[in-house]
Amino acid sequence: MKASTALILALLLACSRRQQEQHAAAPKPVPVDAGPPPPPALSTAGADISWLVGTWERQSAPKDWLLFNPPKEVAVIAGAPPTMIARGEFVPTGRSISIFLRGQGGGTIERVLEATSDRSELREAGPPPVAYRRGAPP
Repeated sequence: MKASTALILALLLACSRRQQEQHAAAPKPVPVDAGPPPPPALSTAGADISWLVGTWERQSAPKDWLLFNPPKEVAVIAGAPPTMIARGEFVPTGRSISIFLRGQGGGTIERVLEATSDRSELREAGPPPVAYRRGAPP
């Protein structure tokens, strides 16, 4: 009985050594160099939106400000002292910017702004038309 136990033990050791040798023989893959990290994202969909970043002041009553934070966040600020009254996301398409704000009850409100050719003003069509220019809350 001791001989059969010794034989089984020897076979188990031999099998485990073969598995170790098989695993050791396989070459390990060489890590691929991804190159330098990409620059910080100040653009969306390949469009340069650096001109849009920051705060824009509404030129008519009621006073509010749009705060664009790339790559896609936007906030509406109003009141004194200024507080955030809405937040959402924006999608630029050339000179047009679509803003999707989270409304009360979980709904989404869409606003579409068009930049002037010199990008000094954002205009929203509608009754009444609304214009925003660069400006910081008080």
